[in-house]
Amino acid sequence: MPTTLATSTCKHIRARFEPTFPHTNKPVCKTTASNIIFNGKTLSHSADSPSILHSLERQGETPAYQCREGFCGACRATLKQGAVQYSHEPLAFVRDGEILLCCSTPDGDVVISSDDL
Repeated sequence: MPTTLATSTCKHIRARFEPTFPHTNKPVCKTTASNIIFNGKTLSHSADSPSILHSLERQGETPAYQCREGFCGACRATLKQGAVQYSHEPLAFVRDGEILLCCSTPDGDVVISSDDL
C-alpha cells in the first residue's frame, strides 16, 4: 500500500499517513468483493465500501444505526455464516455470533440477519 510521509515544522517529528476511508481509518486498498445475504436478500459488498452498513444502504436496505462508529450497538446483527473484520475495535458490547454493521467488512461471503434481535 502506498504511504505518504509527511514532516511537520518541527524537525524532530515525522508522521506517517496512510490513505483511509473517511470516519473509519480503514485502509483504502481492499481488493475483493463479497456477497452479503441480509435478512434473506442477496446483496453485494464492493471493495470500495467502508462497512457492511454502507453497502446495505447503497442497495436500498435500511438497517438500524445511530453512531456509525461502533459506540452504541444500534446496528447489531446476527452473523449466521462467514466472518467479518472490524475497521477498529467496537466499544459497544458484542456477543458471540453478533456483529456491528457500521464498523465491519465481510471476510468473504456472509449471511447476516437483523430480524432475530
